Amino acid sequence: MKTFLRCSFLLAVWILLSPGPSFAISRITVALDGGQSVTVDNNSTWSNSWVTSLVIAADRSTTEGCPYDPPDYKGLFKSGDRIFVNNNYLAWFDLSTNDGISFGNPPFGARWERSGELAGWWTLNPSTSYFRYWKTGPDGCWNWAHNELIPGSASPRREQHWWDKYAPPTEHSLEVVSGASKFFTSYHYARQTTRSQWALVLDGSVDAGGSGSQWPGTVYGRPLYNQSSLTLRTSFSPYGPYSAGTIVAMALGPTCPTPHKNQDIYTTPAFAVTDGSWIRTGEASNLSLSSPRFQYTNLGVPNLGTGIYTNPYQFAWQKLISWNETRDGTLGLGAGRGPYSSSTDYVTLTSGKWYQASFSLRSNF
Repeated sequence: MKTFLRCSFLLAVWILLSPGPSFAISRITVALDGGQSVTVDNNSTWSNSWVTSLVIAADRSTTEGCPYDPPDYKGLFKSGDRIFVNNNYLAWFDLSTNDGISFGNPPFGARWERSGELAGWWTLNPSTSYFRYWKTGPDGCWNWAHNELIPGSASPRREQHWWDKYAPPTEHSLEVVSGASKFFTSYHYARQTTRSQWALVLDGSVDAGGSGSQWPGTVYGRPLYNQSSLTLRTSFSPYGPYSAGTIVAMALGPTCPTPHKNQDIYTTPAFAVTDGSWIRTGEASNLSLSSPRFQYTNLGVPNLGTGIYTNPYQFAWQKLISWNETRDGTLGLGAGRGPYSSSTDYVTLTSGKWYQASFSLRSNF
């Protein structure tokens, strides 16, 4: 998600993942293949030993298609990462450093940092205590549960693709405007800069309610179908509009064109995003639960709040958006502002004020 903001600021982003029954959290350390280990918050009704087996299988599934066989490769989880498990999903937050691979060609020589981003999601089935969406991988194993947020899901044989560990799974960007000059910095770059003020300031908080080398020939689990509570339009033909509730297919566009472009599906009119507005994406053409799907829902009434810590100003989004970036194959889902063609597209934030953007990401519903 490219979000361009002006001036220095304090911004709190609260994420509510699949709200549901809450159980006592058991914090454990899970030993992975290759001597790595991760901290896991077990918020499920299952035993720590059972959750350990799920975490190991999820890790293996990022680099191979037979996660219940003796491992051929180490998965993408690394020491320092955090895993959260409840009865509905397993979430991977990538906090380890130097997670990417060094390429010789600029700008692909950077060593990417996901900096605590949500990098992995596996929907779980509460009735079976296993993964919900099994797939048969290229090596013939029926019990491969791919990462539904893309990293590793197209690389069961350690292929190097743009959306795997070789690039950040999400983008939070700042464009600082000073006179006629614009200075651009992204979260995953700034994390590596000693003078950067980007930081993870809250870990496990509870709200008031309780770069790769090529595109793959075969893609496993790519979300292509979209739907929203608002009217949708697209940046590709046919452009719409599509009434609320209509399912709109993503057009992938040509691979690595010059110039590149974004294939966008977005809500309209501008700034119609209110409390409860949502956009949904999934693999099934009818967006049924027969295949993975996600729903991003905006929480909070825009433009309310006084800007203090206990009552932050509620951030207003111009649109909810699902996109495919043809330059590097990035897939995105969320909220944004832009296309930055006029001053009204930007938001000026006052230093020392608190701003809040709240949303939920749900599956299994």
